[in-house]
Amino acid sequence: AFIKAMEAMIPSGGQFAVSGISRVSPDRLFLAAHKRPVYIVRRRDTNEFMVVSDINAALGLFPQSLIQETRAELRQLMKAYAKKSVIVEPDFFDTAGTGSEDWYRQKKQALLAPFQVDIYALDQETTFARIQTRPGQDKILRELAIMDFSGNRRRDIRPEKTVLTPVSFQKDFGSTFYEEHLAEIPGLILDSLNRYTDPATGLPRFDIRRRLLERRFGTGLTNLNRIILVSTGFSFTLAEIVEKSMEQFFSGINIVVAGPQDISRVETAVNPDRDLVGMISWSGTTSDMIIQEIDNNGAAQLLAIDSRGLYLTEKDRVDRMVADVNRYGVAREEVNRRLEDLGMDPLELFNANKHLIKTVSGTAKAKVNPIKASKRRM
Repeated sequence: AFIKAMEAMIPSGGQFAVSGISRVSPDRLFLAAHKRPVYIVRRRDTNEFMVVSDINAALGLFPQSLIQETRAELRQLMKAYAKKSVIVEPDFFDTAGTGSEDWYRQKKQALLAPFQVDIYALDQETTFARIQTRPGQDKILRELAIMDFSGNRRRDIRPEKTVLTPVSFQKDFGSTFYEEHLAEIPGLILDSLNRYTDPATGLPRFDIRRRLLERRFGTGLTNLNRIILVSTGFSFTLAEIVEKSMEQFFSGINIVVAGPQDISRVETAVNPDRDLVGMISWSGTTSDMIIQEIDNNGAAQLLAIDSRGLYLTEKDRVDRMVADVNRYGVAREEVNRRLEDLGMDPLELFNANKHLIKTVSGTAKAKVNPIKASKRRM
């Protein structure tokens, strides 16, 4: 009945995300979404679930006392860190630090350890989820099932492991959560801008060693003649898009997109004093990488191939200008086992379809080498 109600609303257009609990079976929570992002957040240490449209609201999984105590301790930690005149890096979870940065990361990770969660993003069409609660021997058990409106399991929707931070969470108990959310929005936007823009110039800030570049190409990059973007396959298409975007900002510099075959002899193709080379890798899937469609536990999936082997993906991930998480997010051994369960021979499939793997071929030599062409324009 829940799904039929959603199906009745969808033809009218728009985006929908609805959750509810049945009076007949109050041990189940239902969630249906259609083109409307909604998140299921699971607290990892207690296996409790919460359905939210704003991930920050999932802090409701944790007691107020824990939130307030952790926030106070984090503030004290930040003050101690600031006294050492060390800039806080946004990737504080990276353990590859040394010296004074190491202790800060370790202490912060220890404080935020209780706030570990799994996030399931339901942002596609006709998605249905059910959270079933049942009694166990010594605790309450909860099970999550995600499927489409036809009842087919959505095994492509996998959890993202992350840590919620209570630093910005300040609840005014005289206001509703909605009013608090509206009041927090300007601060959240400002925090995002401060993280990615230079407060002195207002321009985007990237992790670039500017002094190194200026030593090589001079102040203001006056000696830089070319920016060469090297890529192949799907990444080559992405590089061409980046090229068009960069040209409007670097009017006096040649932006060149090239394949690896164009710079096979780096010593003659690249001038280290005048050229800046960037390597682009973007793991997408194109239609010419698809071998066949298969039925994976009732879900229609596409079997694709690349130089690493076989993998399974979905139609909405093919020929899109986005990375295909199925290509690099799933162990290939798991895919091979699944294919064997379906009566297929992964090695035989790979060998029979190796011609579909995107590689640098000799046909590219027939076109004008962009590196040589850009040299002629110097």
